[in-house]
Amino acid sequence: MVNYEEAARKLIVYSGGLAKGSLGTARAASVGEEPVLQYLVDNDAEMNPSVLADTLGYTRPRMTRILDSLVAKGYVERRN
Repeated sequence: MVNYEEAARKLIVYSGGLAKGSLGTARAASVGEEPVLQYLVDNDAEMNPSVLADTLGYTRPRMTRILDSLVAKGYVERRN
């Protein structure tokens, strides 16, 4: 289960660090990640990646790359 509150807290912390230039790119939010995390936090529900891509206007391959990055950073979890 995705802990959206924790993801939101991390996003706020990392976004602040990114703006100040104090974070390396390994944990900093990449382009496209912030809207995805914000949508997940606002809607507090598990989402199908295809539906998420369609809702936010991303291509499905782009959504896959965004989610892969978010999973690697520990912000979201994928389930079958």
